[in-house]
Amino acid sequence: LSAPRMRPALDQPTQTRPKAQQKVRNGAAAERCEALDEAVADWISRIHAEAEQLGGKFHLQGRWFLDKLYYGGQDLIHSRPSGNAYNAFYHNKAKELRELGIELPPGGIVALHNEYDEEYEALSKEQRAELVASLK
Repeated sequence: LSAPRMRPALDQPTQTRPKAQQKVRNGAAAERCEALDEAVADWISRIHAEAEQLGGKFHLQGRWFLDKLYYGGQDLIHSRPSGNAYNAFYHNKAKELRELGIELPPGGIVALHNEYDEEYEALSKEQRAELVASLK
């Protein structure tokens, strides 16, 4: 492991500013912070107003546009896998039963799972990967 070397502390203490100068600087910093807060609040209110306007234009709630703005990038960064072997197997099994003219059990996926789980568990990793690839 390599780490940067620690630099020795300066022997000379830093000079403190006079109280009057500190007061002026703190006041200027507080004013700047307040101006920034007002600018950000104004900016956010304009974003919300625009979202409501777009909602009216497209017959959607304004919240939909805000969600797209704030959370839409997550789908680009963290894309979800398009499917899994379990869902692919039971999708194909239901499709196969319909094509054979067999009515699906009234319990839906739970009934299919109870009836065909052994067949699913017998699939190898390669077969499961093929199932997922077939749905893409």
